[in-house]
Amino acid sequence: MQKYAFLVIFICFNLILYVNSFECGKRKTKISGLIKSGYQALEGTWPWHVAIYRLKIEKFNSKWEYSCGGTLLSDKIVLTAAHCLYDGNNILSESSVQVKLGKYRLRVNDAYEITRGVSKLFIHEEYNVSTYRHDIALLQLNESSVFNDYIQPACLWDVDPQTSNSVIGTDGFVNGWGYIENNTLSDTLNQATIPMIDYLTCIESNPYGYPTMLNRFNYCAGYRNGTSVCNGDSGGGMFYKIGNEWQIRGIVSFSELRDDYSFICDAKQYAVFTDVAAHIDWIKSKDEINPRPSRPKDEILDHPNYHLINSHDCGVNSFPPTVPEYLKPIFLNFPWMVAIKYDIGINPIKCFGTLINKFYVLTAEHCTNSRNNKIKSVILGDFDLDTDPDCYRTSQYDELKCTQSIQEVNVKSIIRRNQTQPRLNDIALIRLETAADITKENVKTICLPATESLRTTEMDEYIVTGWPLSLEGSKDLEGPLFRYNVKTLNHETCDVQKFNIIWDFNENICTKTVTSKSNICKPILSGSPLQSIQLIDNQYKYTQFGILAFGTHRQIDRRCIEESITGSTRITKHLKWILDNISGDNLFFDRLNSGNVEENIRNNQQNVQPPNNKFDLHEKLIFL
Repeated sequence: MQKYAFLVIFICFNLILYVNSFECGKRKTKISGLIKSGYQALEGTWPWHVAIYRLKIEKFNSKWEYSCGGTLLSDKIVLTAAHCLYDGNNILSESSVQVKLGKYRLRVNDAYEITRGVSKLFIHEEYNVSTYRHDIALLQLNESSVFNDYIQPACLWDVDPQTSNSVIGTDGFVNGWGYIENNTLSDTLNQATIPMIDYLTCIESNPYGYPTMLNRFNYCAGYRNGTSVCNGDSGGGMFYKIGNEWQIRGIVSFSELRDDYSFICDAKQYAVFTDVAAHIDWIKSKDEINPRPSRPKDEILDHPNYHLINSHDCGVNSFPPTVPEYLKPIFLNFPWMVAIKYDIGINPIKCFGTLINKFYVLTAEHCTNSRNNKIKSVILGDFDLDTDPDCYRTSQYDELKCTQSIQEVNVKSIIRRNQTQPRLNDIALIRLETAADITKENVKTICLPATESLRTTEMDEYIVTGWPLSLEGSKDLEGPLFRYNVKTLNHETCDVQKFNIIWDFNENICTKTVTSKSNICKPILSGSPLQSIQLIDNQYKYTQFGILAFGTHRQIDRRCIEESITGSTRITKHLKWILDNISGDNLFFDRLNSGNVEENIRNNQQNVQPPNNKFDLHEKLIFL
């Protein structure tokens, strides 16, 4: 695997595989952060990745030689690619295959590494080396594995089949010891993130090679920028974090060759993965694999749309948890802030929101239901409303840093929560017409409190950000983004009579401003987030717990004379509603317009003529 060549195949379906009473897809080591774009993984990051060896017999001796990667699914079952178990046209014998678990360094023995033989091979009965179909196999180990911090099983895909394609366009993780920049196997385990690609985009990238090889049993992934899987990565998995579990979605299968007769992958092409989701029934059909009863479902973490929120880089926080919030710069520290723009000429920004997904903005419901002012668009990636792009210097000695330009995106639709009483259920989703470009440093998503512990914990303080109203008494917004802290009030300390509404502490969060020299009282508009830094996936991230809905403000000469009391919608009570009402990128369905993938592929191929290449089509493809 290399920064230039990291090819992956990854797909799964609606099942979690168990053999004994153990959990799956959980890391046991503490990982401070995940490395992206084809770099060295940290030890213990991928405890389900295994190394598969084959016995190489020479004239006077024999030796075990690394062949492929694989994924541990239980204490005795490994998932890999079928072509990894072939020597030419001949299937390898069980005695000539060996599996090493807990391995991190390819060429040395690791302290936690164990070796297991293979008692049985399960190769898909319809596997065809010439068509690349059903490139999937299972290995049954001759002895149970002992789980520890460095050896753990992964989960099979457990997403509703009706929404399984919603991950198209989203990044999954791949890992392996495949070829690096010098075209040799890596010494240590590498990892990268690459997106799943829809079929027609993949075919258009290689119209003379891939149309005959793609089918409903595989899929494409990659960036075509040199970050891909490559020789030696075959059999490894492509993983997504679903809820609090890592689930396998695909298996690395094949890629296109370079044009230099080197028989090395072309990392500028998409790689093809076996679709594990299309083979779940086959996996379940093996009598030797006895699934245990499923664990109780969590309505949030196991929701079929959970993967659409809380991406691995949500709520990005560049500072250690010991750094106080007031010492951090505001510039580029809250890239999920959204300004909502209305179709009025004067003061068009009336509310704020937060980006929770590249297609969705979360805001207050009352910001979306004005009869006179219709929402026109949203502004992403802004810091100072008066400048574009924004530039900032931390101190007089620092270099001036400028961001990319803002993104103004039109609104496609608005989804409102039904309000039973004024200010109750004050939450709405804004669906964007086109996806936000979250690869930019000034546009990111914020995390939501999805785990059970975060859903049931009341924070003492929150961070609020937004663009404040001018203190001159006008309705103009001041330019730079503003930040202040609020303290949570309970039913005894919150004077709810000030709000003159029906109050429900289960639905709302009552707060007051924390007065300090650095925290001047400024009125912030509705839709602003109540945030707290929390540990999610072993990283400290900004997490949104509330949506500012209403409040009281009094200020004279830029100093508070009375603490501002605010009420916010409690997000934890609406997480399921959020997940029920968001959807993924529909590009796959919009372009195919049919469930018959293979027919669409054939239709797309009709007028394509292969070029005069020095290889025929099959010679241009290589198993990895």
